[in-house]
Amino acid sequence: MGIKVAICCALLTALVSRRVYIIMNREIPSNLDEPHLVRWLDEIGRVADAVLHYSHLVGIELSSWPVVKSLASIFFGLLLGNAGSGHKDSYYNYLENFASRAKMQIIAVEYRKTPHHPFPASFIDCVSVLHNILKDPGKYQVAADKIVIAGDGAGGNLAAAVSQELAGKVLMQILINPALQIMDFKTPSYLDNTDVLPGISSPERSVRNWMMYANMTDFAHLPLVLENYHVLQNVRNSEFGNYVKTEKYLPKYHEVTKRSSIPSTRSNYLVSKPFVDLVTDNRFSPMMAKTIKSIPNAYIITAQYDVLRDEAIMYTHRLFDDNIKTKLKHYKNAFHGFFLFSAVGPFQFRVSKEAMEDLVNFLDFHIHSIKG
Repeated sequence: MGIKVAICCALLTALVSRRVYIIMNREIPSNLDEPHLVRWLDEIGRVADAVLHYSHLVGIELSSWPVVKSLASIFFGLLLGNAGSGHKDSYYNYLENFASRAKMQIIAVEYRKTPHHPFPASFIDCVSVLHNILKDPGKYQVAADKIVIAGDGAGGNLAAAVSQELAGKVLMQILINPALQIMDFKTPSYLDNTDVLPGISSPERSVRNWMMYANMTDFAHLPLVLENYHVLQNVRNSEFGNYVKTEKYLPKYHEVTKRSSIPSTRSNYLVSKPFVDLVTDNRFSPMMAKTIKSIPNAYIITAQYDVLRDEAIMYTHRLFDDNIKTKLKHYKNAFHGFFLFSAVGPFQFRVSKEAMEDLVNFLDFHIHSIKG
């Protein structure tokens, strides 16, 4: 028995050592800040994706298990430096740091989430919360004329959608690596980041998240969705298709890519059927809003190594065209979700702290300098 245990331990040690070697020697972009930490974040994401993928194949949806969600929240909280704070919210340290630095009162909405509560549940919750704040701002210790909506990733999607829904009632929107559209999954940033940091940002991960948000739990058509078969040709050729034209809204002077979008000419009725209304619904895909003239001014953050990079830049230029005051901050040595690591924690990045500093300075000048 002792020999068997020793052999098993030796094999396990060898396997772990081999995996660590692979992780630490995995090729990643040379300009990334703290590459060794990025490699481990990417590995954590790869493992999580693999577990969810194979559990789905055998009919087990781990993402819907409360215990799994709780453990994931605790683990993510540890990565963000929330250990020992005694707070159940994994984003607590990050939000506390942001509030302290920006000298602002932050109200974090605990909106309903997928997969149990697909679209439009989270959108409705956010709109409802903002309505309640506007009814009695004093109750929440906020200035009604200085309300700022902010979100990161999927939260950026909600921030953009709510800003459109309640245009004229919000002073500013802060969109950090926002997910804004499902019209085109062949933009240059989707093509550039196919396999750069797949545990952090990849086309498959993004499309899977969109499908879950839309209450599509059968991913059999995911490969075809990745090829844009989910969009009917008449929709692609309409004015909505113009909103994702890189030649119009992704100027070369940004120097974020050498690619152009790959034109899509095919569609599949069965694949497109559940997407028909969502592709152009600006509550789901804020980039598809027909009218944006009265929406709040914007501060938009993008990262080079993020499949969502180009849609945020294109949305920025559409806001420019409609004379919406917009500040775009692009970080060429950053990845999707990097802004979250701007507080104290085991995973810290200089570029994250730089982005936080830039945003705080911007808010200090454009918000706190306003009399009222």
